[in-house]
Amino acid sequence: DRRCCADVALAAAHGLELVLLKPRRLMNINGLSVASAAEIYNFRPEDIYLVHDDLDKALGKVAIKLGGSAR
Repeated sequence: DRRCCADVALAAAHGLELVLLKPRRLMNINGLSVASAAEIYNFRPEDIYLVHDDLDKALGKVAIKLGGSAR
C-alpha cells in the first residue's frame, strides 16, 4: 500500500478482521508506516500488536510483552 509505505494483507480469523502490515521503511522509522495504516484502516493504538524477530531468543521461543522499551 503506497499510502503507508508497507505491504498490507487483509485477513479474518476467529471472527476478527486483521490488517497485517510489513513496513518497507528503515527499522527506526517503521512507526510512520504503522501510524499511517492506523489512520487509513481506522484502528486504535490498543488494537496494534507488534511481531518481530529477536536473535537473542532460541528458535521457536515466543515472548509477549505489554508495553515498555525494546529490552
